[in-house]
Amino acid sequence: MLSLLWGRVLLFLSLAVCGFAQPAITHLQEHLDLDGNGTTEFVRNLEIIKTGEMPEDWSGGNTVEPWGNSRLLRANSQRISLALGQAVDISLRIYSHKLPVTPPQEVFGLTLIDYRALSFDGGQTWQYQTLTPAFENETEVLLGLKLALADGAHYGWLKLGRSVADLHTPFEIRGHAYHPVAGEAIGAGEPPPPPPLRSAVVAEDGTLSFSWDPAWGAVLLEWTDNLAVPDWQLVPDGTVPPVTQLPTEAQRFYRLRRP
Repeated sequence: MLSLLWGRVLLFLSLAVCGFAQPAITHLQEHLDLDGNGTTEFVRNLEIIKTGEMPEDWSGGNTVEPWGNSRLLRANSQRISLALGQAVDISLRIYSHKLPVTPPQEVFGLTLIDYRALSFDGGQTWQYQTLTPAFENETEVLLGLKLALADGAHYGWLKLGRSVADLHTPFEIRGHAYHPVAGEAIGAGEPPPPPPLRSAVVAEDGTLSFSWDPAWGAVLLEWTDNLAVPDWQLVPDGTVPPVTQLPTEAQRFYRLRRP
């Protein structure tokens, strides 16, 4: 579940000049409550401000910042962005950097874009320049997440995207997921897998009982009698474990599926 709490947004129409747009004053703060409990885990910030008149001088920044004890993770020592399907787990290092102050201050926010825009002719032409090299050549970024939730550390991912790759088009949130069980790995860009299905004979007539860990969230217990050409059907009351099934003369196969 993704809860978006929009901060103050102030937008003015921009003018397209020479293929680039005049910057628009923007103040945006997007809060992410990934588990839906009312507590923010991450924030996406976008701020574009005018800092000078002659020449006309603007600055723009787009960041992702963890709140509380949640953290962003690195893909490896050289890269931040994850590869599709890469395991997000305890083996990944926390992303951080030190501010050049005395004493050095460790911060955990990630800069996505950071630019300056200048016009020396009253807004007829614009010169854009990168202030902090980040993801100016990317249209999609997959970030690893370590979420500090009530029952422990959960691993997940956050997908950011934009329509074009340049140094002043901001990234938007395109998707996210996290593993519902603390400490378990999840593939970057992929939904969490269904939980392991446990079965046992619980009566002399062969009645079967199916169970799974409810911590994995909403799943459906389904059956089919043919794996070559399966026609999966929902088991009655097959959403809350344990679920019992009377034996049948024909063979039957069962699975768990995320809705």
